[in-house]
Amino acid sequence: MPRRYADLSPCTGAVLDDLDPALIEAYRLELERRRPGSPQLRQSTEDLLLGLGAAVQERRRLRPTLAGILFFGRDPQHFYPAFSITFMHFAGTSTVGEGPDDPLYLDNREIRGASPVLLESARATVLETLSKRAVMDGFVRQDLFEYPEFAYREAIVNAVSHRDYALEGSFIQVRLFADRLEVQSP
Repeated sequence: MPRRYADLSPCTGAVLDDLDPALIEAYRLELERRRPGSPQLRQSTEDLLLGLGAAVQERRRLRPTLAGILFFGRDPQHFYPAFSITFMHFAGTSTVGEGPDDPLYLDNREIRGASPVLLESARATVLETLSKRAVMDGFVRQDLFEYPEFAYREAIVNAVSHRDYALEGSFIQVRLFADRLEVQSP
């Protein structure tokens, strides 16, 4: 199967019970908010999953696809262990310590979950770690972060969306240094 269709291929060993009904319902609610009256809102869960490419018919049974597990899976990392984000907050400007007693990093986390959860958790982790400064405008205080949220959110979304899922063992990395933020995707 050509690589561009990998997300539509069945997930080996997965069954429909590996999909989280709450995530499917959250998708329906978002669809209703964005496109009220969409015909997809009236579809059964099975037809919705088939139409989205989140499931395929295999031997007269529905089986989740890679896309289905990534977006709606209860535990996507069970099937795709590398589908996670590693967040590292380095103390300095490189990945090596500046002195023998200096800490290499200040924070190191693995972020896991289905795509919506993964993206929100990564965004929140970066937000809570970024430096901020307070600017006063009269009596109103405004916190300004070192990087605009739209910039790192877009970088993380692109990393998750465009990663090569055929590369096993390679994680998306978000690395915060004293002078920059890097997002790397396999």
